[in-house]
Amino acid sequence: MTGYNPSSFTITGSGFTPNGGIGLNISNGITSFTAVSNTTADSNGNINITVPSSILNIGSNTPTGAYNGSIEAIDSTTGIKSNTINITITVTLPPTSASLSVSPSTTYYSSGGTVTFTGSGFAPNSEIAFTAYYGNSAQILPATATTDSNGNFSEGFNYPGGGVLDGIMASYTGTITMYATDDKGTSASASWYNYTGSSGTAPPTSASLSVSPSTTYYSSGGTLTFTGSGFAPNSTVTFSVNYLTPLPATTTTDSNGNFSIKFNYPGGGVLDSIMSQITGNITMTAVDNSNNSASATWYNYA
Repeated sequence: MTGYNPSSFTITGSGFTPNGGIGLNISNGITSFTAVSNTTADSNGNINITVPSSILNIGSNTPTGAYNGSIEAIDSTTGIKSNTINITITVTLPPTSASLSVSPSTTYYSSGGTVTFTGSGFAPNSEIAFTAYYGNSAQILPATATTDSNGNFSEGFNYPGGGVLDGIMASYTGTITMYATDDKGTSASASWYNYTGSSGTAPPTSASLSVSPSTTYYSSGGTLTFTGSGFAPNSTVTFSVNYLTPLPATTTTDSNGNFSIKFNYPGGGVLDSIMSQITGNITMTAVDNSNNSASATWYNYA
């Protein structure tokens, strides 16, 4: 059984009181409790009970992992218990539907202004932490926001003048990506292009990165394909995972700034050590020689 609420499972048995009521002793690996099945044995004392998996009482706050549980059927007339059925319940998190946008899409640090981040689909009434990523570096910001009852928020950062982004924006020309994460680990990102000066030409590229497939199951094996466009032509592209872990792999864009690269798993591939440990969103970032960067996120089951 996998997930918070997989649909149902079936219990069959014999030797119960004909037409008698049936109860269930349940352990979900965390707690134990008795449930009423709201069914009876047939006229021959046999049972065939379709039970909704929600009866296992696996809540949305249950940590991910495998839990060893059990189920017994109880003859309500005699009080006699059946043999014990052992079950393994695997709790996984569904992919997030959170999104983050940024305005404006281009900033000129010396001119001053405000970068505003707008988020939706996060956990309601949750604290949001921010981390800024640029090139292959990252900085946790000393600032937070709080979502409303619908999981939305809007937060602005002023520059220059001692703002939380000053240290990055004053020294880095290129794509900066802000990553917002709530208390439940739900996260989303948005990128903009920053100039350290008061003016500049339009960003030389509008790099983008896509990933296929959008969901991976590490143990099943497969191939992740990353396709990039809008990077500098004939440029070396480096990769990092979750903005902090550089990969020992590079590729080169063609004369139009495009590329495609594949990573196989498992079996000693460059992503094995990460995909074998993380159930959740994983973000790949590609950066070229001109500091043009783009990111793509997929959901992995370890």
